[in-house]
Amino acid sequence: RLARQLAERLADVDLLPRAINLLKNQVDTRLSGLDGGTVAIRLASMQVLDNKPEDALKTLEQATNFLKDVPTEEAEPKRRQIALLKAKAYSLMNKPQDSFEALSLLSQDEDVLRLRADIAWKSKKWQEAADSLEQLVSKQNISLTRPLTEAQAKLIMDWAVALYLADNRYVLANLRERYSDSMSQTSRAREFEVITRPRQNILLADRDTIKGIIGETDMFRDFLQSLKEDLTGPVKEKAQSTNRTSSSAEPKAATGKAPANVPEPLKNAPPEIKTDEVLAD
Repeated sequence: RLARQLAERLADVDLLPRAINLLKNQVDTRLSGLDGGTVAIRLASMQVLDNKPEDALKTLEQATNFLKDVPTEEAEPKRRQIALLKAKAYSLMNKPQDSFEALSLLSQDEDVLRLRADIAWKSKKWQEAADSLEQLVSKQNISLTRPLTEAQAKLIMDWAVALYLADNRYVLANLRERYSDSMSQTSRAREFEVITRPRQNILLADRDTIKGIIGETDMFRDFLQSLKEDLTGPVKEKAQSTNRTSSSAEPKAATGKAPANVPEPLKNAPPEIKTDEVLAD
């Protein structure tokens, strides 16, 4: 657990390669069963973030093997996470059909719909992205008598962009009619107006707005954040417990200085983990 805590610190300061090396050592040499599957899934998510989809797929195979003898009720949620990460890895390898196949056997809950939309978006399959975003919007319990949340406004905005790029003017016009009043009260008001106005009124400056929205959209990040919280919650709780215990004990004399190149988040790493070895790569 101490190694995993340190890996999360490294990932939080964008030292993904070092975090990956630390977790990979754990997965390859020290773990098994449910614990091994859980850490392998977290490792694969980091490899996806580091744009190493082939490595992620290999790690996900390890995770699958770890879970073979784990009771179904404990293993099934992990297998779902494996399928989601496989889908994203295939997407990074420009294999959208393999991605959609990996998702096809899963129930179409929000995490699956969000990932389907992300894969279709990155592959420029705009109508497929629009279809998934429409389903996501329908699950948000949106009321036209209540202000939209920022997340709801962003989903509606992404749906509008996908419809615009799919040249689905009929549904886009309906979306404008339904949500224009609600969207006018959000921070996305101007963007929504630009995207949903009649096509002949689009100006050159508006095209830059559309490109900006396309570039900033990353629906997979939300999934990764929820995955991180699911996989690292127990580790963080353990860390907090350890910190409370340490603070109540008598302070110990330092046994030596940390290496000069240790990033700030690692300076308080547990003594069982040698930061100079972590930084040696």
